[in-house]
Amino acid sequence: MSPSGAPDTAPTWWLLGPGADCLAAELPSPWPTRIRPWTQFDLPSADIALQATPNPTALRMAVLATDGRTLPADEALWRAWLCAHGLPHHVLHPVGGCHRQPLRRLLGIDEAPAPKPQTTARWHCESCSDPDGEHRLFRRLLAGRPA
Repeated sequence: MSPSGAPDTAPTWWLLGPGADCLAAELPSPWPTRIRPWTQFDLPSADIALQATPNPTALRMAVLATDGRTLPADEALWRAWLCAHGLPHHVLHPVGGCHRQPLRRLLGIDEAPAPKPQTTARWHCESCSDPDGEHRLFRRLLAGRPA
């Protein structure tokens, strides 16, 4: 129940992969209670848990991916299982070797960093006869970006 007494409609997340339990425990309240960590692939348990879920379409899934150079067996099994059941899911890639930041952003706990300011040079000369410069200027203007 929410503080107002209304039913809590917050999604239940399944966090799939090594270290899921530690990541879930580090999150601020109420997130640890809304996340079910799975540190290893266990087909019978996953199938039973999915069947026992009152509304499987309300589940949100996130797979903790590796660095991308290899695909461990558990990660491949989780991805295949999710696809076989038609369950949409997020794949979280580590930043600096850690999934903490991508998970917090996915859950809306932290915001994504602000975009870097545009670093291209501004148009200063109005009569330099540089066709390449004029061409770049007009492409940016047509694209709706500042000159």
